[in-house]
Amino acid sequence: MVQTPGLPDRLPISAIAFVCLALSAGCAERLVLPPVGSTLPYAARLELAPSVAAAHVQYVDGCGHIQDIAVGSMLKETLSEAAYRTFQSVSLGTAGGKDPSTEVAVLVDLVQYKLGLKQDAFYDQVPADIQFKGRVRFQDSSGNLLQEAVIQIRRHEHLRPEQTPKNCGYIINPFLQDAVVEFASTFMVEARAAFGIGDQTASTLFIKGAGGALPFPPETKLGQGGAEQTLVGTQSILSPL
Repeated sequence: MVQTPGLPDRLPISAIAFVCLALSAGCAERLVLPPVGSTLPYAARLELAPSVAAAHVQYVDGCGHIQDIAVGSMLKETLSEAAYRTFQSVSLGTAGGKDPSTEVAVLVDLVQYKLGLKQDAFYDQVPADIQFKGRVRFQDSSGNLLQEAVIQIRRHEHLRPEQTPKNCGYIINPFLQDAVVEFASTFMVEARAAFGIGDQTASTLFIKGAGGALPFPPETKLGQGGAEQTLVGTQSILSPL
């Protein structure tokens, strides 16, 4: 992994995994990105839209409390790590930034994200569904668009309740981490495809779980007394798809 001189220190995925391991057994492996081969021979500038860092999801726990989880920091860190694994060198920039050494600009925007839980007394474990939809643009050093791709992932899993006296919450962080890793893995696949390298799909890279790029289904509204909940977050600084 190449660290561009002069950039602020960043916490690598391996360090996060170590902390996670210290706090909860079995968590570290979920933040590991899959290997995709040698890096592309380009100096890239990664620009993450504010929608990435600001992303957060909510759910109503078993005691009726709204739980808010900030997934933006996880997305930002994992996408940055994915860029370092994809390009020969990487700088983290802002929209419109100029760097004479940059050969490629990569702009990532999170267009939509959605977390849904179906709570039912018949389930020992709660069915959960999460979706991320984003867009990535690849530009040359002059700002000309080379390629644009839409990244969509969707994952299903049954969440176990937390072992607490009230059993209000669910063990949800590993599920979210898997979704973020799959999103970043799809980003790596699209980056290599943009430059004519590689023929893998995200599903071949990220084997664990049932993921993949699927269209968003119609939104589910929380009915009066219904047990199914779907909470949606949307934000974009780019033009609509």
